[in-house]
Amino acid sequence: QSPIANRQSPIANRQSPIANRQSPIANRQSPIANRQSPIPRIAPSVFFRLDHLKSAALRFSSNSPSLRKLALKNLAGFCFAATVSVPVLAQQKPIISCDTDPAIFHTGIADDGLGNYLSSNGVLPNGTPDAHWQYAFTGGSANPTAHQLPSTLTLGWGPTTATSYTGTAFAPLVGNAKWIRSPTGAQGTVWYRYVFDLADSVHPSAFNLPVTLRQDDFLYHIWVNDTDNFQIPPLGYTTMSVTSQATLNTGWQTGENQIVVATYDDNALSGFLLYTGTSICTEKLSVTKTTTQSTAVSANQTNIPFEIVVANKGAAFPAGAVLNDALPAGLASGTWTCSNNGTTATCPAASGVLPISNLALGALPAGSSLRFNILANAQSAANLLSIANIENAATLMLPQSFVAKDVCLDAHNASANACMASASISVLAAPLASAVPVFDRWAYGLTGLGVLALAAVATRHKRVMR
Repeated sequence: QSPIANRQSPIANRQSPIANRQSPIANRQSPIANRQSPIPRIAPSVFFRLDHLKSAALRFSSNSPSLRKLALKNLAGFCFAATVSVPVLAQQKPIISCDTDPAIFHTGIADDGLGNYLSSNGVLPNGTPDAHWQYAFTGGSANPTAHQLPSTLTLGWGPTTATSYTGTAFAPLVGNAKWIRSPTGAQGTVWYRYVFDLADSVHPSAFNLPVTLRQDDFLYHIWVNDTDNFQIPPLGYTTMSVTSQATLNTGWQTGENQIVVATYDDNALSGFLLYTGTSICTEKLSVTKTTTQSTAVSANQTNIPFEIVVANKGAAFPAGAVLNDALPAGLASGTWTCSNNGTTATCPAASGVLPISNLALGALPAGSSLRFNILANAQSAANLLSIANIENAATLMLPQSFVAKDVCLDAHNASANACMASASISVLAAPLASAVPVFDRWAYGLTGLGVLALAAVATRHKRVMR
């Protein structure tokens, strides 16, 4: 065989570098392919509404093919409009203080574009999720769950949506509240819930939320953290034609709170409307007096520390309260300085001397406070002999239009028109004087006999010496 026949050509097995080269265009992904559609998702409640609209359209046009075609055509147009106009928003848990606009609790209220819910705002378009109110549903033709504590039930909460009810009986009573609805479409108990945090600056006893509400069909309870705040009428419920009112003022706590409204729906449509008054807090003042002195006071001691704090834990309080802090027995003099703890309150003066007498305070905005730091000086030892404790009391006289038991947080420490607080420090006992022996008459008699005996012995001794 020819050696040339078996010789393989080096060119035959040579792979072309071009054959294995991948085109950079082939693997390049189109930026359009992965681009998400800017059209927002449809809220679940919108599908529910469309389903009912479709059923209504078919029933209305069942006897007329042309009407049916026109109804479904218009329904398709509505579907597209709902698709492009209804955003799905994350619900919020607001922080509520006494300065918060009460309109934030209104059903169906729109924000001002900056996330603020104000009395001057308008309402949400139909089908738009409410930013705060949620719903849950427990089915059944009876309503036993409507009377159970919300915390004892496992409820699946979802967003509500704004809707419109027609008819005079369902017209909103204010311009910045609107009916909201749940997409249940079944008979049973419908729960509506509002969750928020109560600010630390608000005492729970000061939170006072008046509400007016309507519902479709029946209202049973308004719970505040499992405390019922609704006076159940004789029938055990109110009907959809009745406007109900309640003041939610018990059951509140610092931190997270929830309002749960128990309603019952007797047919396929359910709705709820609520709005508030113009104020959500009552006036509440806290007056405290403390000392950091941990040891007993000694005679002539200087710079004994006391502190008075006047704090507004409720609605804005007007000017006119008067502070008094007299010098008690055991204290000779002292000075004080005032600060506002970084709040919006204004000190009546930067400093002064004790006693504090008829010091008029200015207005105390909600959440504000004033702090008076006192350095007192003790009296001499002679004045402290009969004093076991120094009782130092502060008194805040209220304007005549206020009743102390309603305004003072510590009602047990209040007079008819004043909030009071006190602090006590023990006094170091004076050392006992040196003991002086006291003799009774027998002791004096025996002493006298002893003296006479000694005198007789001495006289006898002199005679013997002679």
